[in-house]
Amino acid sequence: MGRRRGQVESAHGRWLRLLCIFCIVAWVLGVGLGLMNYTSNLLPFYEMSGLNYYTSVEASKSGQSHIDAGRLMFKAGSFVQKKRAMGVKVSQTYCVAPIVDPDVPEEKREFDYWAVGMDCCSSVQPQDEWSCGEVDNHLAYAGMRLMEEAPRPFYRMAVQEAEATYKIKANHPIFLRWMQDPAAKMASWRENGMRFFLECVFSFFVLMFFLACSAGIYFSRAFSSSHPCEQGFYKYVDANPDHDFLSEEGHSSITKRIVT
Repeated sequence: MGRRRGQVESAHGRWLRLLCIFCIVAWVLGVGLGLMNYTSNLLPFYEMSGLNYYTSVEASKSGQSHIDAGRLMFKAGSFVQKKRAMGVKVSQTYCVAPIVDPDVPEEKREFDYWAVGMDCCSSVQPQDEWSCGEVDNHLAYAGMRLMEEAPRPFYRMAVQEAEATYKIKANHPIFLRWMQDPAAKMASWRENGMRFFLECVFSFFVLMFFLACSAGIYFSRAFSSSHPCEQGFYKYVDANPDHDFLSEEGHSSITKRIVT
């Protein structure tokens, strides 16, 4: 009896250890996947939500009044002037091109708004293959501000190269990703974040259910194989009519109290 009780307690301990492992795995996966989802989807959404949104912006005017901009809708007809684009190669090619308003005369234009991108242009002049963002979309006349800090110095270097090459001046350069609908881009970040969260929660529950069922089956079989009546309960009772199961399981005291 003592040996079987020890086996039961050992199986119970193994089950608790497995449950502890499941909890640790759940915590690690939750933290890791949550950080990945936050960095790739939710952080860009929150950062852009904290900046201002401007419409009917004149692309050839100074950008000083829109330093706090996150999204800019330029006047219809504004475009990326690819003939003044520039690319600088530093392990990757950092590409810039000024955004201009065709209604403003050439001599009165300022060049503070720049469309940017990586590896979407040539690092030599002239720029024949500048294709960053939605530059080929004739309905695109909006930009979303570049929030990453790491590539910013290289884009600034490219702007300085453009200033020297094309004899133009960018006093307050603002780096933008050229697109048609910044609002739709922000909505996609939020939707992707929520979808990823729900998919992870569902996948986790399915995985934990499978592992719990598998562990339950394994431990039940291990316990049954160690039980004295593994060949059949009724056969064991017929062969051992004097075996007191209640006292063996520790229920004798409860039985006595009920009887008295």
